[in-house]
Amino acid sequence: MWAEPSFGPILVTCSADKTIKFIAEEKNYSGAEDKWVIKSVVTGLKECTDIKFAPKRFGLLLAACQRDDPGTLAILSAASGVELDPVTIKAQSKVTQWGSNCLDWDSDGGEMIAVG
Repeated sequence: MWAEPSFGPILVTCSADKTIKFIAEEKNYSGAEDKWVIKSVVTGLKECTDIKFAPKRFGLLLAACQRDDPGTLAILSAASGVELDPVTIKAQSKVTQWGSNCLDWDSDGGEMIAVG
């Protein structure tokens, strides 16, 4: 999942290995190629099945749904800027009776999240 471009070249991944990785592009001004670097790894969650950034006005806020029983939604916050560290888990909540597979933020930019 790509972050809002105004936050810079930031990519976040989630996987069955129970990690969420924040990756950013580091510019190399000496003429060598730019490189992608893992800036922060979040552990301690269940198997993550989907992630989505919140609307831009919330900053680098990320929602992650987890495939556990019952399904859990985690809200994470990353420090803005190049380092993206620390990433903190702001909240976790059981949101479905069964494991959750997907999520999306309110398309009007509101604070609601749909989880399925």
